[in-house]
Amino acid sequence: CPSASPSKAPSRVISDTPTETPTKTSTESPTGDSGCKDDNVFTFSFEINEITATSCAELTTKLKKPSRITKACKKLFKYPDDMGTRTLLSEICVLTCGTCPSA
Repeated sequence: CPSASPSKAPSRVISDTPTETPTKTSTESPTGDSGCKDDNVFTFSFEINEITATSCAELTTKLKKPSRITKACKKLFKYPDDMGTRTLLSEICVLTCGTCPSA
């Protein structure tokens, strides 16, 4: 009998951990906004050196320099809309700001 319970636990762990982990990481992101992706629907206005970025994607395409992107990521914007709470841009543009938990 002692072999019954130990063999049961590891078999469950085995099916859970090694097989699931590699695939789960890639599939988890689209499920919720807390995943590793930018909220590309959210728009804001961040201006630095007369360059204005209004979306997560524009942080990379317009600001270009990592130092500028870092500065933008530290700014607070009302999120998800004007009634929302002031949120760090790094929590909205997770991927662009490099604040992805699994990165």
